Amino acid sequence: MKIIFYILFLVLFLTTNSFSFGSVIGKGKLIFSSASLEHFIKYIVDKNARTFIISKDGRYSSYSSCGRHQRLSAKTMCVGGKGSTRTMLKNCKKIAGVKCYTFAMRKDFDKKVIRWNNINYEFNLIQTNRELELQKNLIQTNREFVIQVLKENSFY
Repeated sequence: MKIIFYILFLVLFLTTNSFSFGSVIGKGKLIFSSASLEHFIKYIVDKNARTFIISKDGRYSSYSSCGRHQRLSAKTMCVGGKGSTRTMLKNCKKIAGVKCYTFAMRKDFDKKVIRWNNINYEFNLIQTNRELELQKNLIQTNREFVIQVLKENSFY
């Protein structure tokens, strides 16, 4: 019986995707390209955005966004990448030609968190949206705020 258990364990261990053993959270120096900056601002504004990924060189980025389909309210629709973050990272590497990592993730309903280098900076979405509703130029205000946060953390 022990032999069967060991064989089963080895088969499962050896056939598991090695990707799952590596970290998907980015670390090290990262400078956003202007295109990735614009993409990140869209990610922050998108209330349905989940995970933001970026190439190690900062030139390519993508994010997943999941929300309810308008006609089929029971069905959740996701865009920005087929499947999980792992699939998005693989696709990113194919497109960018360099390894990609998770930069930010949604936390609970009301926060998005920069995870790169374990900074854990939290964008409080409810507070930010409430403050932005009082401003005349919502997009510009949000843009300047996001750029300020990225500069303070040496990403831009």
